[in-house]
Amino acid sequence: MQMYFLAKLLLQEKSLLFVGPTGTREAAPTNSFLRQLPHEKYVMCQINFAVQTSAKQAQDISLTELERKLCRLSVMGIL
Repeated sequence: MQMYFLAKLLLQEKSLLFVGPTGTREAAPTNSFLRQLPHEKYVMCQINFAVQTSAKQAQDISLTELERKLCRLSVMGIL
């Protein structure tokens, strides 16, 4: 069911977030799907959180990862 929603929503340019308890392998099918998308249009950005991650830490991690991806794309001449 996860792959159904991933394909339907992502390909319609809708944001989505999968969450689940540790060890339920919610990331494996998602990562497999994302790696198959065209790199010219999509940038994969995976961030893992722990139970202890605060909202501030989550924001800092997200922004840092996004900045790193954008810099890499800029250097490659994509942006």
